[in-house]
Amino acid sequence: YEYSLSVKGDISGDGKCDILDLIEVNKQRLNKIDLEYIFFIAGDVNEDSIVDIKDLVQINKHRLGKIEL
Repeated sequence: YEYSLSVKGDISGDGKCDILDLIEVNKQRLNKIDLEYIFFIAGDVNEDSIVDIKDLVQINKHRLGKIEL
């Protein structure tokens, strides 16, 4: 069996929620990339089935230590 693990806010898959993840969310939001399944799930932190500005704001707040995801 093969399993995939998604960490909320970690779109780049490097184990950290950082500026690289914000860049990826912004690219998705601007239709420059199409996040694949597991990375889309990681980017959709508010679980509304859309990766948008709301997710970007939440990831940034988490990155700054203001909230937990």
